[in-house]
Amino acid sequence: MSTRNDKEAAALQGIGFLPSMYFFTFLGLSAVIPYLALYLDSIGFNGSQIGVILSIVPFVSMFSTPFWSGLADASKRHKAVLVVAIASAILLYGITPLVGSFNWMVVAFVALALFSSHLLSLADSATMHMLGEFKERYGGIRFWGTAGWGIGGPLFGWLFNYTGLVWMFWFSSAILVLPLLLVRHLQFDVQQQKESFFNDLRGLIGDRRLLLFLFATFLAAAGQTAHGSYLSLLLNQLGQDGATLFGWAIPVAGLLGVALLLSMLSEVPIMVHSARLLNRLGTRGLLFISLLVSAGRNLLYAFTDQLWVLLLLQLLHGLTFALLWIAGVHFMARNAPKGLSATAQGLFNAALSGIGYGLGNLVWGIFIDQYGVQNMYGISGVIIMAGFGLVALLERRFQIS
Repeated sequence: MSTRNDKEAAALQGIGFLPSMYFFTFLGLSAVIPYLALYLDSIGFNGSQIGVILSIVPFVSMFSTPFWSGLADASKRHKAVLVVAIASAILLYGITPLVGSFNWMVVAFVALALFSSHLLSLADSATMHMLGEFKERYGGIRFWGTAGWGIGGPLFGWLFNYTGLVWMFWFSSAILVLPLLLVRHLQFDVQQQKESFFNDLRGLIGDRRLLLFLFATFLAAAGQTAHGSYLSLLLNQLGQDGATLFGWAIPVAGLLGVALLLSMLSEVPIMVHSARLLNRLGTRGLLFISLLVSAGRNLLYAFTDQLWVLLLLQLLHGLTFALLWIAGVHFMARNAPKGLSATAQGLFNAALSGIGYGLGNLVWGIFIDQYGVQNMYGISGVIIMAGFGLVALLERRFQIS
């Protein structure tokens, strides 16, 4: 036991900067992502236009993330590829407030997706490599990303009441400079592949277990993007309908900040106890729980008209997003061939942030225009529940476990 503890202490000694990298990365992203739909609504875009813009980054990233991650593995230039991602986000967030028309906004977000969508894939790949045989400690490090997101959410919600939403892009650009400075300390898996890069890649994407896992990831992500991207619109609708929080009329940005704080708090026990959850339930169990809770959460959104109930439902976030993220990062790290760890994480992020978020943002945005935001939640909940049944059926049909 003491030998393992000594090895673990030695492995963790050189990665003290990783919590800071995750914290400031997610702090920077929390200034933009939760408030983007609200910002686009405030400058006059309709539901379909918002859905298109929100879906651009995910749709483009389903191709760009595996491309950049694969390029990093093939060239062994992981740090340079990661610098491209962070520097592009800093630059493009900085100039986005200068864009007013819908067409130019589309161009800006296409560029953002092309050059920065692989940021988290490479960060996770480096983290899992640096943890070595102690990969179960990932949740404790990733917790600091949750903390950055949770602190940033309410902080920026409060600030935007005074500065206006346009400042969210400039806050994000300034904060992302800090993780950019930490990239030089990262270490990546640079082992040579057993065969050629493309032969190993062919074997990776031909794995039935991996394909089914990615399909389930897509479904869970599609369900989560309904409350991740459009919660601000539901809060805005309830506020306009006269709903108050215990008699207080609170601005939408402030309510969204509270919602993000509650979401962060729900992730804390999941991240802290991730090793125990993985040992007890496995990646499959965590993924299935995420799917079911995501569907149920959306259905509950459809039937509440009380702000306090809506905010309490944010406490389910840990059982949706955090479980899915932990399961995906670990599944890919354990099943990736040597030298393809970044590529595997890129595939997971393509299914999650690419296809799942992209298709979800687009379809749910159209549903909002056709049926209203609250009915959209009911429809999405039913669709994700049916998808869970399909995953279980495919698992049994092809005897995949």
